[in-house]
Amino acid sequence: MPGLLQHAGQHRSHIACSYQYYFHHFKVKQFRVLFLCAKLQRDMATQRGMTAAQKLVVEYYKAKLNLMHVLNARWAAASAIDLFQKPYARPRRKDPPIWKEAKRLRLNSGEHQLAGYHWLPKEPNGQKLLIVHGFAGSCKSFEKYIYPSLKKGYEVLAYDAPGHGKSNGSRLNLIIYKWVLEDIIRHHQGFDAYLAHSLGGMSLMLALDALGHKQQNKIALVAPLVEVRSATQNFSRFLQLPANLQALFVEELEKRAGHKMDWFSLPRLLREHQGQVLWVHDRLDDTTPFDDVEPAIPHLPGHVELMVTEGLGHSRIYRDNKVRKRILECW
Repeated sequence: MPGLLQHAGQHRSHIACSYQYYFHHFKVKQFRVLFLCAKLQRDMATQRGMTAAQKLVVEYYKAKLNLMHVLNARWAAASAIDLFQKPYARPRRKDPPIWKEAKRLRLNSGEHQLAGYHWLPKEPNGQKLLIVHGFAGSCKSFEKYIYPSLKKGYEVLAYDAPGHGKSNGSRLNLIIYKWVLEDIIRHHQGFDAYLAHSLGGMSLMLALDALGHKQQNKIALVAPLVEVRSATQNFSRFLQLPANLQALFVEELEKRAGHKMDWFSLPRLLREHQGQVLWVHDRLDDTTPFDDVEPAIPHLPGHVELMVTEGLGHSRIYRDNKVRKRILECW
């Protein structure tokens, strides 16, 4: 190892090539790499349910990041951030029947060309609902909210996030999603109701805060990201990053975001918001853990209603009939 450290600068490219050979020698294809990203975000604590090939990818990234850390710690931190914000590929879902009724939209937001969907009610009430999906999610998952909202007279709109669906891009994080949502809200001159899931929940609240829409009512947050610090800790723990690399990882994230991790806190945003908010969260959510919710409960302001479920997890919660009924009562 001392020899490696002594000649690190000369051998960086050779080591990178060796890793490329290692990667392709074991025929770990792109979809497996992207599956890893799913596991990093959805199954931080364990490697349960992973195939031998997928576990190999996990070990590859652990080894890669740890070796990069020896050669150049900031290089390793940047690589970890790249992995942290990369959406993973999912099999394309067949369009639900209601998608045939949607008007297709295109909206430019910075470097992103966003794909959108717009449904018009038969008897409009002059109000609009925006559906905001989560990381590695899809607006199609919320199809059962569309018909009931149309029957109430709402126009319904939804957009694929960057790197998702038919929108371009390869990265998604809170800042990117916040900027995109600001552009969507401005373009449509505001909305009267919002339904947001997971990463989309905190991103929406950040966007509304930035736009000064603190009086906004009719917001339903389903399994939202609560504390970014917890997400970074889980990610670092899963990859077994050395302590100083974990610190650099967070430092670089904060530098890019322009804020400390504690600023990205849903309880903080809800305290500063003044409109009515429904927050739905499951005790067994392993993606946005309930452990982050519990400390906030005694301090929730009166305009925030917390609905707690048991056994629905992170992705089944919005499909539950009782949850859907309560959300639809918000508008």
